[in-house]
Amino acid sequence: MRSFGPYTNLVEIGRGGMAVVYRATAPDGRLVALKLLPPHLAADPTMRARFEQESHLGLDHPNIVRVNRSGMVDGTPYIEMEYVAGESLDRLVARAGPLSPEAAARILLDAGRALDYAHACGVIHRDVKPSNVIVRTDGSAMLADFGVAKAMGVTAHTATMTRVGSVFFMSPEQAAGAFEITPASDIYSLGATAYYALTGHAPFEAGTDVAIARQHIEQLPRHVSDLRPAVPRTVGDVVMWALQKSPSQRPASAGAFARSFAAALRTPSPLQPRPQAAPKRASAFAGRSAPADTVLEHNERTPAWLLAGFVGMAVLTCLAVFAVLLLLPSRPTPRPTPTRALPQATAQPVLSIFTVQPTDTPASVLVPATATQGPMVPALPVLVATATPQRILPAPAPTRAPIIPLTPITSDATPPPPAPTPLPPLPVTDTPLPSPLPTPGIIVVTAGP
Repeated sequence: MRSFGPYTNLVEIGRGGMAVVYRATAPDGRLVALKLLPPHLAADPTMRARFEQESHLGLDHPNIVRVNRSGMVDGTPYIEMEYVAGESLDRLVARAGPLSPEAAARILLDAGRALDYAHACGVIHRDVKPSNVIVRTDGSAMLADFGVAKAMGVTAHTATMTRVGSVFFMSPEQAAGAFEITPASDIYSLGATAYYALTGHAPFEAGTDVAIARQHIEQLPRHVSDLRPAVPRTVGDVVMWALQKSPSQRPASAGAFARSFAAALRTPSPLQPRPQAAPKRASAFAGRSAPADTVLEHNERTPAWLLAGFVGMAVLTCLAVFAVLLLLPSRPTPRPTPTRALPQATAQPVLSIFTVQPTDTPASVLVPATATQGPMVPALPVLVATATPQRILPAPAPTRAPIIPLTPITSDATPPPPAPTPLPPLPVTDTPLPSPLPTPGIIVVTAGP
């Protein structure tokens, strides 16, 4: 096609699922971008209304491609837009390879400003992708193609249950066919666009649109820094932040995402390799031979002799502890002390003390003085009697009743001992005692068992 109505020199510069874009010369000689709706879609009133709404949004921002006018020629709707010298982001990556993080940061800052302005005007783009980002020759970027944009709160022509947008860069809620789409959906798509600019690949790739849509809903993409190690980890983390499944977990705005991306470039990554030593330190021994340990020490590495000393001290310490443990006397295992059975308390000896007192009877009577319970040890009973001077009285009769001994007093803790055998009566003698009388003393009589 060389001309369209008053427009001439048409050259195709882009094609989408809904329209074809040409570079054309306007009647006044200006270069413009001419967007045409194919005839087979122009017959559909819904598709025509969706196409024409872009000219009615009234967006005016330095980073948004401006719409000049719209109309219809021979039954084909068209939109005249500002022509931007440059190429789309997808063609730039296909030609020059993945962008550096610095170049991607400038593009994201411009696209983030454009989306923040559109969201403030109540418009959701719904089709942010590399082919809709125009990169100028000076490195700046402009956002184009609001053909499937949706005004917040407006359901006419755009609020359908069909998936709208490119399946490679659409948000999980778009892939699931959600009825209500929020600005967080554009933030996800901008994150997917950054992913493509840094790696040259979309976050998910599969053979069918359905498979790709399910990956957006169910899976997490591979980390940017794992796919391209040249990208700092902190920068990759910001991109993965924008690709969260839940809209509430993504950055608050597209501009906030772009600014976080730029700030991450100034933050050193914790996984970056340690910087090399200064050249003058490495050349301190240039021109002369130096010991290997000295070179290692100047290169901030531990010399071998120091490591060997540490190892030797550790080994000697272990051997000393082991030797001390071997020399310690072993304590014998204590044996249980046998319990000695107490003797039966059936035949315990009793200590009885009797006092011989003078009486008016022909013979003295043994009177128990005290009776104590001795310790429970085998011992012989001891009979202690006190001898006192006695007077011999004539016996009235040769016979008398035998003396009944008293039962010794015993403790209640042991049973009473068997009754002792009665003592025979003391013999009575008429022989007078020698004079002078001996000093009274204590006679100890031992009774056998």
